Amino acid sequence: MAKYGLRIGSGTAYANVYNTSIDPSIRNAFATAAFRMGHSMIHSNFSSFSSSHKFLGKDRLSEIFGDTNLILNVNDRKVDHYCRGLVKDSVQTVDHKLTQEVTDRLFVDSNNNSLDLAALNIQRGRDHGLPSYTKWRRYCNVPTATSFSGLASTTHTTTAANLLKKVYNHVDDIDLFPGALSETPVAGGLLGPTFTCLLGKQFQALKKGDRFWFEGNNANVKFTPRQLREIRKASLSRVVCDNTDTFRIQQNAFIKGSPVSCESLPEINLNKWRTPCTWGSWSPWGKCLNDIQRRSRTSKNCDCTSRLKCSSESIESEESESKESKSKESKSKESKSKESGSKESGSEESGSKESGSEESGSKESKSKESKSKESGSKESGSKESGLKKCKPKESGSKESGSEESGSKESGSEESGSKESRSNESGPKGSEWRKCKSKESGSKESGSKESKSKESGSKESE
Repeated sequence: MAKYGLRIGSGTAYANVYNTSIDPSIRNAFATAAFRMGHSMIHSNFSSFSSSHKFLGKDRLSEIFGDTNLILNVNDRKVDHYCRGLVKDSVQTVDHKLTQEVTDRLFVDSNNNSLDLAALNIQRGRDHGLPSYTKWRRYCNVPTATSFSGLASTTHTTTAANLLKKVYNHVDDIDLFPGALSETPVAGGLLGPTFTCLLGKQFQALKKGDRFWFEGNNANVKFTPRQLREIRKASLSRVVCDNTDTFRIQQNAFIKGSPVSCESLPEINLNKWRTPCTWGSWSPWGKCLNDIQRRSRTSKNCDCTSRLKCSSESIESEESESKESKSKESKSKESKSKESGSKESGSEESGSKESGSEESGSKESKSKESKSKESGSKESGSKESGLKKCKPKESGSKESGSEESGSKESGSEESGSKESRSNESGPKGSEWRKCKSKESGSKESGSKESKSKESGSKESE
C-alpha cells in the first residue's frame, strides 16, 4: 500500500495526486489474470448465521449456483444470513490450488457437463495475447528465472516449481495466471511479488490518473473538508449493518475480531452535502386580475428539500415585513371604522330606514371579519415562510413565501390581505394576494350613490 501510494488520507486533508500523464484505464494483464487471483480464495461451502450470530448451516457452492429459491423461500438462507457467513468465515489461502467446486463442478448442466474456472483463466490470457509469466517478472523487477530451479530459489516453493515443470516444457512457456498465482506471498501480503506489482500499479493508475479522485483539491470538483471527513468514515462493516438485519459485527469486515454494536461504528452524515439557499429579489406585483395579484422570485443556489429552512436572512426580513404590513392594516381598519360610524349617524339624522342601516352594518361587520381572517391567514403564512420548497439551479426553481405587502402597484389598490401558498407536490412558482380592481371599486361607489339618492327620495316623501 505504501509502496504504490495507495493509503487513504485521514480527517479533512486533501491529496493532490492527479497526474495528467498517467492513463487510468484497466490494463489487460490486470483484467485477464491478476485480478482473478480471488478464485483461489473461494470456499467450497457458504455458511449462514442468524442476527445473533448463531450458525444455521452451510450450502455446497456447486449446488446453489443461480438458485434464487434459497433466498426467496428458505427462511434461514436470506442475503442477510449469507452476508454474516462471509464476514465470519476465513478465506482460503492464495496459492496454486482452487476448490473443486469451481474446477470440476462449475455450472453443471443436465448432462453432468461442467466448466473449469482455472482452465478458463489460462485460456483467456492466451486469447488476449498476454506475454508469458517470465516477461511479467521482468516488468515488475522480480529476479529473473531461466529455469524451474531458478523459480524455486527465488519466488516459488520447490513443490510449486515441480508442479509447473510437469505441465510446461520450458520456464518461458508458463502462463501468467498459474505462474504468478503459485508464488510465495510477500511479507504481510496475500500475493506473490508479480501479482502484487500488477495490482499495485493498476490501483495506482486509477488513483493518480483520475481527475475526479475523491481526495483531490481541484476547486471545480472537490469535496469540502467536512464532506471528506464523512467519506473517510465509510466501512464495509457499516454497509452490512445498514443493509441487513445485522446488529453486531467486527469493526473491519475483512479481519476477524470480536463483534461490536453497529451503532458504535462511524456513520456518514449526509447533511454535509446540503447547500443553503439564496434567493433573488421579488418581482413587482402584477396587475389586479379577478381580485388577485401575483409576484415571484427565483432560487439562485438551492439544494433544499421540502419544508426545510433555507435562508435565515430571508426568514427574518419576511417576518419584519409581515409585522409592518399588519401595523399598516390595523391603521387602515381604524380609519375605515371611523368613516363608517360617521356615515351611520348621518343616515339616522336623515331618517333612513333602520333595516337598511342594519343591513349596511352587517355587511361592514362581515367585511371586517373577512379582513380579520385574511390578516390571521397572513400572520400564519409569515411564520411558515421559513419552511421552503425548492429545486436545484438547473430546474430554475422558484420559491413561494411572504414579503412586503405595503408596496404600491400600478392599476390596483391593495386590500391589505395576502396569502402565501405552497404546493404539496412541489414548489410554488409565485405568491398571490387579494386586491380590488378599479371596476369593482367603481361599481361599489355607484351602488353607494344610488342608495344615497334613494334615501333622499324617501326623506322628501
